[in-house]
Amino acid sequence: MLDNNRALSEWLADHPVMINNVLPLVLQALGNPELSISSVSTLKKICRECKYDLPPYAANIVAVSQVRTSQCMWLMQALGFLLSALQVEEILKNLHSLITPYIQQLEKLADETPNPSNKLAIIHILGLLSNLFTTLDISHHDDDHESNEVKKLPVQQGPNPVSTAAFLIHSLSVLSLSLFNSI
Repeated sequence: MLDNNRALSEWLADHPVMINNVLPLVLQALGNPELSISSVSTLKKICRECKYDLPPYAANIVAVSQVRTSQCMWLMQALGFLLSALQVEEILKNLHSLITPYIQQLEKLADETPNPSNKLAIIHILGLLSNLFTTLDISHHDDDHESNEVKKLPVQQGPNPVSTAAFLIHSLSVLSLSLFNSI
């Protein structure tokens, strides 16, 4: 099945006009527990292989991707690939909507009495955020593509806003984990 997902995503990269036909099917399958593994895997591969063709679909993908699924770690990786192809302003806007609920959950958990359940919730949230930032790359140096047809966006000068956000999340994680080390 995973080889089929890779073949589909590679084919879509060569035939981006077909994304409009395939993407709605993949996004609809995200909500089906029986299809969650294959649909999230397919979305991740599409976002990795076709990210420069996906900006017109980004808002829809981000909105649909906020569905709770057992495959949420892979889903966050898919979103990182997707956001990488957007302009910095769009990345920041989408990051804000994606990570704000998790930051709010972390703040709530930090205010609660430490217990093993809270510790697991914090570790889960930090894992989600880590998976998002693992695949989010605004440098646009994509070593996976050797084609000259890949549309590369200019690198912004100055501080990297994604690195700044990642640093803040890392700082939160160190603080949160230090609070729970006594458990």
